[in-house]
Amino acid sequence: MKQTISIIGCTGSIGQQAIELLQNYTKQYSVNALIAAENYKLLASNAIKTNAQIVVIANKEKYPKLKEILNGHKVKILSGEDGVKEACSTKIDRAIMAISGFSGINAIVNTIGNCKIMAIANKEPMVCAGKIIMKMAQDNGTQIIPLDSEHHAISRLLKGSDINEIKSFTITASGGPFLGYTKQQLQNVTPKMSELHPIWKMGEKISIDSATLMNKALELIEAHNLFNIEPKKLNVLIHPQALIHALLTYQDSSVSAIINTPDMKIPISSIFTWPKIPVYNNMLDIEKLNSIRIYKPNQDHIRVLKIAGEAMQHGGNYPTIINAANEIAVDAFMHGKILFNKIIDVIEETINLVPFNSVYNINDVIIANHSGRRAAKNIIESVKIL
Repeated sequence: MKQTISIIGCTGSIGQQAIELLQNYTKQYSVNALIAAENYKLLASNAIKTNAQIVVIANKEKYPKLKEILNGHKVKILSGEDGVKEACSTKIDRAIMAISGFSGINAIVNTIGNCKIMAIANKEPMVCAGKIIMKMAQDNGTQIIPLDSEHHAISRLLKGSDINEIKSFTITASGGPFLGYTKQQLQNVTPKMSELHPIWKMGEKISIDSATLMNKALELIEAHNLFNIEPKKLNVLIHPQALIHALLTYQDSSVSAIINTPDMKIPISSIFTWPKIPVYNNMLDIEKLNSIRIYKPNQDHIRVLKIAGEAMQHGGNYPTIINAANEIAVDAFMHGKILFNKIIDVIEETINLVPFNSVYNINDVIIANHSGRRAAKNIIESVKIL
């Protein structure tokens, strides 16, 4: 029998690559549900291509247009938050969670317990509620696989290893499109420039996170939550070519690494064959290793990574506040409200403004997210960081 799979966030970069890879596994999988936020045309195209049983458009206003395109096709069409919840509550074998940002947290929570294997691409829910999500997954029999290239590499390296035998974990950062820019140059960068990532094809928001290095700050917190790694064992190195994705240093000082072409289809393809390694042909040109470059983080990077370290040490609402402030600050930069080099200032100001609170459940995390977003908006409206 075919296994069932759903792709939650099927019209973004990760979702579209998953749709492409799925064409190689049509004998093994049937698509249960496809979910998208706004892009009803691409959602409809994906539904027809994959013979999906259910499609959901989160924006209810797009529902009539989606229904019109899919007229005559045997597919259940839903919309809004209730539609997303219904689709995520369907029993399936595997799920790919690719809704960007904090907003993907409800879909993850509703899918846990309703699927056997869940591949998570969006880091923000794992940053804000990672320990809660991992406990829910364990209690409900859902195995979580990370699809971030760095965390996927760590999961591969950890197979058969005792985590206590490992001295340190290192993930790499490309440095983004502005690596090497002076502070003066950074004052003049634009959102359009931020999109021009030299290695990865990313969405606009994550490209900006790459440029500020906030994506690595968030990924450190995610690694801490996913693998229960002590914060002091987590490190970041700047590696512009993005060939080395993670390194594990053992107690005897030997090092293991995952090295592959920077291609997100490598980790994405694992959802279709896990726990086996998939067959995917994009071989690394070994000669490229002759010119490999690795740097220690500079002072600006250290400032950002310090935020992650403090978040892991404090716990509670701290990671959620950081993520919320970052989402608001990046959006403000994209809309011309603040300069690029003020994004981290907004995050630090927000941390200082919002009181620390413990979090015990998803509702606590949602409250913390609202508090962080509200505080960041208030800061941006002030003259202090403009």
